[in-house]
Amino acid sequence: MGDNMSKVAIIYGSTTDNTATVAKELSGRISGSELFNIADGVPSNILDFDLLILGASTWGLGELQDDWQDNIGDLAGLDLAGKKVAFFGLGDQEGYPDTFCDSVGLIKDELASSGAEFVGSIVKEGYSFDESRAEENGTLLGLLIDEDNESAMTDDRISQWLESMSTLLS
Repeated sequence: MGDNMSKVAIIYGSTTDNTATVAKELSGRISGSELFNIADGVPSNILDFDLLILGASTWGLGELQDDWQDNIGDLAGLDLAGKKVAFFGLGDQEGYPDTFCDSVGLIKDELASSGAEFVGSIVKEGYSFDESRAEENGTLLGLLIDEDNESAMTDDRISQWLESMSTLLS
């Protein structure tokens, strides 16, 4: 791995394994990335990474996944100045159209004063939810996946998102 290559950590919280599956898929496509389950706590070497890709599912009425809920304070307390942070989220836009992938927005809000630079936002296109904390000014904060209703689109959504972030990943 060259010195210029970004060191990438993919940190996820998963209850039903859908988020873990997407995290593993991302890890398989991002050369040299390291995968961490937030259930194990914030990785002790987290500050060694240039880019943190944070993934979570949304539960209940727009609530953070349990393992993130337990550990977000530890991550939010770190000085992430100079680090880039990207997000991916899983949700159900038909069953919960008013809170689709809210976890992404919740994590971003928690990290607002961390000094991190948020990257990986994409144009809102091809989604049918009503409201989401993962949307700001018509732009999505990251990769949003609906395995419940649109699993056939997941692979293309991952590919397009990674393509949009290719300069950050090289």
